[in-house]
Amino acid sequence: MTGVDETLAVLRALVVEGSTLELFAVSREVEQAPVVTRVLLGASLDLAFREAAVARAHDWGDRIGRPWAPSALVGPGEVMHLTVAGLLAGLQDTVTTGDVEPYDPRSGAEHLAMLTARLSTAAGVAVTFWRQLRPTMRLERARLLPALWTGDRYVRLEQEHVLLLDGRFDAVVVGGVALFTGKAAFEKMFDLVAELRRSSAATFASVTRDLRIEGLAQLEAACTSQPAMMAKLASVQRRLDSDPGYREAMTMDRVVEFVLAHPETEVEVLGAGADARLVFRPDHRRYKILKLLDDDYLHSLLTRRSYEANDKSGPL
Repeated sequence: MTGVDETLAVLRALVVEGSTLELFAVSREVEQAPVVTRVLLGASLDLAFREAAVARAHDWGDRIGRPWAPSALVGPGEVMHLTVAGLLAGLQDTVTTGDVEPYDPRSGAEHLAMLTARLSTAAGVAVTFWRQLRPTMRLERARLLPALWTGDRYVRLEQEHVLLLDGRFDAVVVGGVALFTGKAAFEKMFDLVAELRRSSAATFASVTRDLRIEGLAQLEAACTSQPAMMAKLASVQRRLDSDPGYREAMTMDRVVEFVLAHPETEVEVLGAGADARLVFRPDHRRYKILKLLDDDYLHSLLTRRSYEANDKSGPL
């Protein structure tokens, strides 16, 4: 079995009986490091969390694994996976050691961002479940009118620090592998978009270093601010990292030659020879230059047709 197959097998094998659970809260203020605290549960809630965690594990364990990529989508019956890194890695280390203070809703509820359930089996296998908490999951912030039956009538429930939980989870971590189906939620929870933004400027400078592009500043602004374009730029960087000959092949002369021979790319070229330059247009053609840089055009030897590719493996 491959690494992800082994991970999915672990999820399928989880059972409620004999397992133990630790629950943690993650509070986070804007531009501040997250704070992890331990949440204590009564017996009935402990069982409910273990049952919900195992149900999620079995659901995802029966799916097909798909590697995460910035521009990839999760299809029906798939679960996306990636190697734990960055913010998630730090949080995983904290909940693994478990050496944190108890959670106090009187001081941490306002900035509550996530709940983390760490399930340990009798065989010593540990699986961590992550759930994003929206402000409306706190009763006092929910758009509900809570009513409590007192024996003869309903009265409004005035108690604070009540959480409205649905038993679902947004991500599961087994060993060094994270799995999820809600790609946008996962990326937001663990700052993947912020990491893309930090790396996109360096990638853009590297990949356009030897190219002449009119509207270069506009293209750079788009590539370092728009998530979809940052994702496309990350795909270009993976090609640069994995194929030593890729950069040498992507020269200005070759790009211009290809564009002039294939007007269907919709990339505009101004000038000729040493004065030739690509033109960035911030309209429906804004992705066209990036598609060139990502080598998104293929020619079929069988049908002699040219195609725009959405996904490719390595070169033959």
